[in-house]
Amino acid sequence: MKRGLLCILFVVLLTVNVSAIVVSESTPVVLINEDFSKFVEGSETAPTEQDLADESTGAIDAQYTQQAGWSGMGIFQAGGICAIAPVYNYYFYEGGYLNTPKGDYSGVITYSFRARLQEGDQSKINVVMGEGYNTIDSYAHTLTTDWQTYTGEFKKGTFDRCFIQFSAGDEDKVLIDDIKIVRIKEIIPTPKSLEATDLMREGFTAHWESSERAKDYLLSVYSKRFPDGKAPKTVKETFDTVNCTDSLISSDNPQYPEGWVVDVVTHGTRHVYTDEGNYNSASVALAFDATGDSIVTPLEDDPMDSFSFWGKTMLSGNSSKIHAEYFNGVEWKDLGYSFASSLQTGRYIDLTSSLPSDCYRVKIWFEQKNNGRVAIDDISYSCMPVRENIYVFEDKNVGPVTSYAVEGLDENLDYYYYVKASSENGVQSEPSDEIAVIGLVAPVVAAATDVTESSYTAHWEKTPKAEGYRVNNYSVYTAREDEEYVVLEEDFSKVTTSATPENPDEFESSSLVILDDYTLLPNWLFSGGLRLANGMLGGYGWQATLQTPELVLNNDTVFEVTVTAWAKVSSGWTDLYIYSENDTKTLTFEKSESKTLTVEMKNGIEKDCLRFATDGGALFFIDNIVVKQKLKAGAQVSRLENSVIVRDPETISYSFTGLQCGQYKYGYEVSAYRLLGDDLVESEFSDRQIVEYIPSGVNSLSASGAKVYAIDGKLYVQAEVPSKIEIYSISGMSVLEDSVGVGENQYDLLPGFYIVKVGNRTTKVLVK
Repeated sequence: MKRGLLCILFVVLLTVNVSAIVVSESTPVVLINEDFSKFVEGSETAPTEQDLADESTGAIDAQYTQQAGWSGMGIFQAGGICAIAPVYNYYFYEGGYLNTPKGDYSGVITYSFRARLQEGDQSKINVVMGEGYNTIDSYAHTLTTDWQTYTGEFKKGTFDRCFIQFSAGDEDKVLIDDIKIVRIKEIIPTPKSLEATDLMREGFTAHWESSERAKDYLLSVYSKRFPDGKAPKTVKETFDTVNCTDSLISSDNPQYPEGWVVDVVTHGTRHVYTDEGNYNSASVALAFDATGDSIVTPLEDDPMDSFSFWGKTMLSGNSSKIHAEYFNGVEWKDLGYSFASSLQTGRYIDLTSSLPSDCYRVKIWFEQKNNGRVAIDDISYSCMPVRENIYVFEDKNVGPVTSYAVEGLDENLDYYYYVKASSENGVQSEPSDEIAVIGLVAPVVAAATDVTESSYTAHWEKTPKAEGYRVNNYSVYTAREDEEYVVLEEDFSKVTTSATPENPDEFESSSLVILDDYTLLPNWLFSGGLRLANGMLGGYGWQATLQTPELVLNNDTVFEVTVTAWAKVSSGWTDLYIYSENDTKTLTFEKSESKTLTVEMKNGIEKDCLRFATDGGALFFIDNIVVKQKLKAGAQVSRLENSVIVRDPETISYSFTGLQCGQYKYGYEVSAYRLLGDDLVESEFSDRQIVEYIPSGVNSLSASGAKVYAIDGKLYVQAEVPSKIEIYSISGMSVLEDSVGVGENQYDLLPGFYIVKVGNRTTKVLVK
């Protein structure tokens, strides 16, 4: 029965996260005051036989209670008293229960009721606060056949759909009366803090969600520092100073490392391993060869935030068990265990993710030796002192808003914030979750220098807290006439190996792999089973997908893809799919072979990419790919040509070479990054800085801001303001007049010298 299952779920204590709260004194509010005076039928000794709780929904008709919304199972009238009794559920009896109406049970809630057993000697009644199918908190009270008054207090109630349940045992008949539930202290919900935005060198904007009943919000912003004399600590113990001969440790002078408690002598016959291959770092590993062997780290002042050790089993299939425990300053608690069978080749066991915040010492011990010894070496751990909050401001009333711009901060520090809600009468919520503002501002780029026809040097300003920079170099091609443009061409010539499609190199990864080492352009990606053959790149398996860099394909929206590919056909055929954002094409292979095909794809977009995968995850390789699109005169296509990492935070320039500045314009953007533990934090990219290349022989008409130059038999005039252009031969004959707007203008001229007038400025240029 559905109602019986509900009762069981509530009685079994489940964990639910309920926001902590701060309360203030307030006028008590009576939430429930039920005397069951409307239960007029039956008596204490002879309750009615009709269950008032609906068999399907559990609802109790409002005519029987002071407030509507009561529910339960096994609820009977007993002459002004409620009787709770078991109900037969086809195969067995289930204990009855009574639920208060659902609603707001937040704050500090007290309850009281009178109750007794109808029969029997002694049993318990459970008082459970719940929400939905989850238990929030519960108490158990011992009942006898005498009437007694029971009281209790809840502090974890929620603001909606919460209730209190009184449940009896499967065989108990309980009489209950005079249930009174009172809120003695008020609370308001804790706001949910959100990530900061608008990150600047000296500030950011804090955000949070609105909180019910809040009038204003109290914001706290702070940095953190280690207490005086405290710093992070890292320990690596190799046990190489242990005084041993052959496999035994000296009993008179073992020379264990200071603070460590080592017991590998009491229980076993081998104490250490000193032969190569059985230790991780030369030249000693401790031996676990008997149940009870143990190693205990020193007791640290600050909590550990990482812990690992190296182990190797001496016997294949060893089912012995290594256990780990931690000391929290008061008692030892379980940390987990590992079977020795996982250590056959020797490897690290990392317990970092299991460490609680109050771990000050770790013990590893041979809990169970079954059929083999284990070598233990290189125990490493780190300790992190608890940092102090240094407040910029604390509990600042920022009004009835859900964001606040914080200014005037130190650009070299990380900051944190939390927020509280405050009600009309001054009740404050518990602080929200802490938000760390540990990001980096985007670097500020400067103009390029040393610009030549094939190179330039990018520059940017140093970014606070940066540990390095990523610099992207983009080409920008402008079509001078209607033409077909090669958006992407890749031949995978950087894949050099003796492997073949029939016998490839294999690499497996559960995450995206960046293929910059194998491709001419950066940001090719692969997921799944990567396969390499000489001059070819492909994959195998259901998840195997090859993805191009981001491509600009929105100029004509139609584009042409030519692919030379190889696919394995085990039986029937294999389909190789080419996906863009808005189109899909299929290349069918009827046998294992390499072939070249050209397909037309539609609906290209500005930030598109192509993905390659096979039906059923069959093995495939891409040998060559060319993507073309028709451009109208004046259309521009941007492409990422290089993406480099500058690992020195003091280096704020990078030189790109091998460029074609006469054919393309170039631009660069820079992001900053830092490493926090295993996490990479990277800023947004800077604005793109355009590289101004002025070929030899170019004249700059500084007054008008225009530039005039010639390349490959064409004259270019780059106007900064709308201008009139006049072109004359060297003899003074008018060749051309034109009125142009801002931008680059191109003219086809015969070879020779020309006089060019832009506005009221004149220069001479050679076209050849």
